[in-house]
Amino acid sequence: MKRQQKKSNQNGFSMMELLVVMAVTLIIMTAVFSLLKGTIVTASANYQLTDANQGLRNSQEYIGRDLLIAGNGVKGTANIWLPTAFVTKYMTVRTAATLDPSGTGYVNTGMIISDDGIPAGTQAEDSATTTYIKTGTDRITVLTIDTSFTPISLPPWWTEYANGRIWIPGGNVSQFNVGEIYYLSDGGSGTFGTITSKNAGDGTISWEDGDSYGLNRVGWTGSIAAATAYSANASNLMRVQIIQFLLMLMVVLSAACLVLKAVDIQIV
Repeated sequence: MKRQQKKSNQNGFSMMELLVVMAVTLIIMTAVFSLLKGTIVTASANYQLTDANQGLRNSQEYIGRDLLIAGNGVKGTANIWLPTAFVTKYMTVRTAATLDPSGTGYVNTGMIISDDGIPAGTQAEDSATTTYIKTGTDRITVLTIDTSFTPISLPPWWTEYANGRIWIPGGNVSQFNVGEIYYLSDGGSGTFGTITSKNAGDGTISWEDGDSYGLNRVGWTGSIAAATAYSANASNLMRVQIIQFLLMLMVVLSAACLVLKAVDIQIV
C-alpha cells in the first residue's frame, strides 16, 4: 500500500508581483490621503470662519454696549474742556491745528471721538513698555462714568478756582491719590483735573498748575472756573473713564474678522 503525500506549492510572490501590489497600494493610499487632506482643509476653514464670525459678534456686542453708555453720567454737559495737548496725546491723532485752529490751548471735546486709519509710528501712551498701534487701525475713544467710584456732590463755593483747591464733604481724602485724574462738572460745563496734593487736615484735594498731564490751570481762565461758574455753582466730582477701542478689519477665508482691543487709558 502506497502512502499518498500531499503536495503544496511553497513558492512565494515573484518580485514583479510585489512591485505591482506596492504600486497599486501606493496609488490607493495617495488617493485616500488626498481626500483626507481636502477634508481637513475644509474642516479647518469652516472652524476659522465660525471663529471669525463669533469674534465679530462679540466685538459688535462690546462696542455696541459701550457706545450706548457713552457719556453716561455726563449727558447734558454742553462743554467738556481739555487741554489741546492732552487730547492730541491721549485721545486722537488729529493735529492741534485741526482741533484748536485759534490756538487757545483748550478744546471742547465730545463723548465719542473716532480716528480712521491710525498712521505709522503712533504710540500707545503710558503703556508699561513702548507699544505702537498697528498702522491702519481705526480707533474709537469713548468717555463714560466709572461706576466703581461714587460721585461726590460739592456745594457752591466748595471749589476754589484761584488756587485749585476742592473741599471734600466729610473731609475723607483717603480715597484719593496724588496723580489720579477726576472730572468736575456743574451740569453745564465740565473739566478734567489731576490731583497734585491732598490735605487730610482741612479735607481738601488740589488741582495745581504743573501736573504731569498738563490738565490743571488755576485762576480766572482756569478749568475749575469754567466748570463751576467761578466756584459759584454746585458741582459733582466723579471719575470718568477714557475707553479706547482699536479696530482692524482683515479678510480671512472670505470672512470679515474684527480684531478688537479695548484700552482703558484712565487714568483713575
